[in-house]
Amino acid sequence: MVDEGELISRITQGDKNALKEIYELHALKVYNLILNRFNDKFLADDITQDVFLKVYDKSISFRGDSQVSTWIYRIAFNKCLDELKRRKKTINGIDTTFYQVSAYEDEANISVNLTTILDAVDLLKQSQKDAFTLVYLDKFSQQEASEIMSMNIKAFESLLYRARLSLQSTLSKNKGL
Repeated sequence: MVDEGELISRITQGDKNALKEIYELHALKVYNLILNRFNDKFLADDITQDVFLKVYDKSISFRGDSQVSTWIYRIAFNKCLDELKRRKKTINGIDTTFYQVSAYEDEANISVNLTTILDAVDLLKQSQKDAFTLVYLDKFSQQEASEIMSMNIKAFESLLYRARLSLQSTLSKNKGL
């Protein structure tokens, strides 16, 4: 197993091979995290590159308070938030966030139209949408997602619970359940 802390230390000393190793370990998950939010491969490529440039630039400030992977995903998450803010400013507040999922069934095993789910997710408060997306679309554990969102685990679990309740309510209304 690769010691990521050692890789970060080597990056701070200018070792580009260490950056390449970090990139190879985390680029796909970072790319998918971004792609799940914007459904734009070119944008996901650009932001992924920006994330690893920031990893390189900020490696000296990594304190080791969290796992390297959590730190990297937090950078990616913040880059996504920056892009959302930029987009909202450029198109007068219209949220253009898209989510990419293959299929979903609610807990009662009743099939729900993907468009309905995406519409329901878009209706969530931004923090609920972020929590839901990190766990259910990006496949982070709740612990990792809470760290990425800079929240304690109990607050995160509560936020995720509220997101699921809101989605269940919206989907129930749409299905006439």
